[in-house]
Amino acid sequence: KKYFFHEDYSDFENVVLSPEEELVLLKNYVDEVGGGLDMFDPKRTFVQVIPFLMKSCATLRYAVLALSSRHLETTTTNYPENLTWKLYKSALKHLVQCKIVNNSVIAACVILCVFELSSSRPTHWKNHLEGCVNLLRDHNINGMSQNTLKRAIFWTYIRMEICYSVIHETCTLLPSQNWLPPGTPLKNAKKLFEEEGMHANYAVYLNSLVANLIYGDKEGEEFKEEWLEIWLNLKEWFVNSPSLFRCIHEYRDAKTQFPRIFFSNSQAISSNQMYHMACILLLQNKPRSIKLSTLQQLSSIDSKNISESPTNEINDPSKYIGASSKSDSTHSTNSSPAVSMNSVHSTSVAWHAKRIIGISITNSDYGAYSNSIQSLYVAGKIMTSKSEHGILLGALKKVERFTGWSTTYRCRDLIEYWNGD
Repeated sequence: KKYFFHEDYSDFENVVLSPEEELVLLKNYVDEVGGGLDMFDPKRTFVQVIPFLMKSCATLRYAVLALSSRHLETTTTNYPENLTWKLYKSALKHLVQCKIVNNSVIAACVILCVFELSSSRPTHWKNHLEGCVNLLRDHNINGMSQNTLKRAIFWTYIRMEICYSVIHETCTLLPSQNWLPPGTPLKNAKKLFEEEGMHANYAVYLNSLVANLIYGDKEGEEFKEEWLEIWLNLKEWFVNSPSLFRCIHEYRDAKTQFPRIFFSNSQAISSNQMYHMACILLLQNKPRSIKLSTLQQLSSIDSKNISESPTNEINDPSKYIGASSKSDSTHSTNSSPAVSMNSVHSTSVAWHAKRIIGISITNSDYGAYSNSIQSLYVAGKIMTSKSEHGILLGALKKVERFTGWSTTYRCRDLIEYWNGD
C-alpha cells in the first residue's frame, strides 16, 4: 500500500484454475509474453527464473497468470469471460497483504505495471510507474545492479518509462543519473554499457538522455553542448553495434515506398527503432546555432576512416560548437564491418521515420511490437501522404492484434494530428 493505491481485496476469493488452464497460461507466458519482458536480457530472466520464483510467491504467480491471460484474451476468440480480471484481482489481493517486499514481489509489481499499461490509456499510467520508481529507489535497484533479477526488473520497467516520457513530453520519472550505480558520473556511463549484453540497454539509456534534455530546463550553450554530445553518442552507438544488431536483409519496397529491414532478433529490432526515434527527437529540437551543413559533415563519416581517428575526438562536443565544415571519425571496437555514416546517421527526420516504420512492417516479434508503439507514433507525425498514413495505422493496429497492447488511442491521436485538430 505504500507504493500503490488499491482498494482492499482481502475478501476476494482467489481464482482456482484447472491444471490444464494453468498450463495454457504458463506456456503462453514462456513462449510469448515472458520473451517480450526479456527482450533486452540475454539471460532471459523473466522466462527462466520468474516461473520458479512463482512457486513461493503467490503475488508473482497471479501477476504472471494475469498478464498471460490478458494477452490471450485480446488475441484469441471465445476466451473465458472475466478470467483475466479475476487473476489480476487475485494478484492485487496478495500484493496488499505482503508483509515483506523482496525481489519476487518487486518483479510482480513490474509485471502488474506492464498489465496496466497494456490495458489503459497513457493518462492513467503515472500512478503505476511512480509506484515502481519508488520501489526501485527504496531497494537500490539500478541498471547496473549486480543481482541478475534486480537488473532484469530495472530494464523491463524502464522501457515503459521512456514510452511514458515521450508520450507526455516530460522528463523521465527516474532521472538518468539514477539508472547508474550511486555516485557514478554521467560522463562514465558509456564505459559501463560496454559490458557484454548491454548494448541494447544503452540505446534505452540514450533515449533517457534525449528526453531529459529536450523536456528539461537547460538553455543556451549548456543545451547545445549536451545536444551535440548525445548526437555523437548516438552515432557511436550505431558504428559500434555488434553484427547481432545489424539487419540481415534490406531492400526498398517499390509498392509502399518504405524500406524493408529484416533483423534476426528482438534486441536488434527494438533498439534500432529506439535509435531512430532518439535521432528524430534530437533533430526536432536542434539548436538554431548549429548549422545543418556542419551537422551533416559531423554526421557523415567515411567508413575507411572509422578506425583511424582517436576516440576522444568524437567525444569532444565542444570541438564542433560553431565549427566550420569539418569531418571526423570514431573508433570501432568490434569486429562487425564498418558502415558509411552517410547511410545511417542521417540528419533527415523523414529518413529516420521511414526506417522505424520499415522495421515494424517487416519484422514480427511480440517484444519488439509492444515496445514500438511510441516510436511509430513519433514517426507517424512526420509522414505526410495518405498512403503513408494508411501503412502507419496498419502497423499500429497489427501491434494491438498481435500483442494485445492497446494502440487505438495512438491511432486516434495521429489522425487528429494529421487533420490539424
